[in-house]
Amino acid sequence: MAEKRTVSEALEQAARQVEAEVKRAVEYIETNIVPKARRDGENVLRRLSEELSRWADRLHDEAQNK
Repeated sequence: MAEKRTVSEALEQAARQVEAEVKRAVEYIETNIVPKARRDGENVLRRLSEELSRWADRLHDEAQNK
């Protein structure tokens, strides 16, 4: 006959079984994905800033030429 367990005990056992996999996944995300996302985000923000500056300069020039 199978040993009866509470839901809490079953969840604890399941958590222990996948703990190493979760730790590896978190480490991979922190090591590989987060730095790349930061770099990509900084590049996007820089490009947006440059485009907004060009747009503001153009609007300023147009206003001066009226």
